Amino acid sequence: MTRIRLAALAASLVFTLAASMAALAQDASQTVMTACTKCHNAKRVCANLGVKDKAAWDATVTRMVKNGAQVGEKDKPALVGWLAAQKAGAKPVCE
Repeated sequence: MTRIRLAALAASLVFTLAASMAALAQDASQTVMTACTKCHNAKRVCANLGVKDKAAWDATVTRMVKNGAQVGEKDKPALVGWLAAQKAGAKPVCE
C-alpha cells in the first residue's frame, strides 16, 4: 500500500513540475515577445537563438535591462534560461 501511495505522490509531483515548467516557458516566451520587441524586431532575437550560450544571453539581458527593457530581476533567470535553451528557428520568436 505504501508503494502505491509513493508512486501516486511521485506521479503527482512530476505532473506539477511539468505544468510549472510549461508555465515558465510560456511566461519567458511572452516576456521576449513583449519586452524585447518594444525596441527590436523579433528577427534580431531569432538570429541569436541557438547561437548564444547562457552567459552571453545573461550579458545581453543585463545590458538590455540597463537600457530600459522591462524585465524584473526575479524574471531574469527564467528568461535567460529560456533564451539559452532555444534552438534556431524557435517559435514564437521566429515565426
